[in-house]
Amino acid sequence: MIIYEFLTINSGKLVTDSSEINFIHYICVWHFMNHYTMALKNNPFRPLINQIPAPLRNKYFIVLICFAAWMIFFDKHNVLTQWSLQKSLNKLEQDKLHYEEKLAKAKIDKDDILKNKEKFAREHFYMQEADEDVFIIVEESSGY
Repeated sequence: MIIYEFLTINSGKLVTDSSEINFIHYICVWHFMNHYTMALKNNPFRPLINQIPAPLRNKYFIVLICFAAWMIFFDKHNVLTQWSLQKSLNKLEQDKLHYEEKLAKAKIDKDDILKNKEKFAREHFYMQEADEDVFIIVEESSGY
């Protein structure tokens, strides 16, 4: 709209006809495209840019690559952080399974202690009565 007003002020008359507005719009677009193509023709990097394969010069491809790089390296939830978090989560899950197994064994030992205290004391602490002798037999594994 500013360009239209600029052109109408310079011509000295008020533009009210839609055909004149379309013509002015056409002139403005032509002027912009002329300067744009001149800038592209005069670009000293154009031979270097033309050596890049066409799919890599596509603006959507460039945006996709920038987005992927941002998500992989710079984002708060980047791939490297997610990988290390997943690694620590797997370690914690293994620890959880280990402690659940130890807890189940401890519950079995507790039930065993409550059922037969004397047996548990004899087997684990080698306790004996006054008139008894305790013999401990250790099985040696073969060296092969």
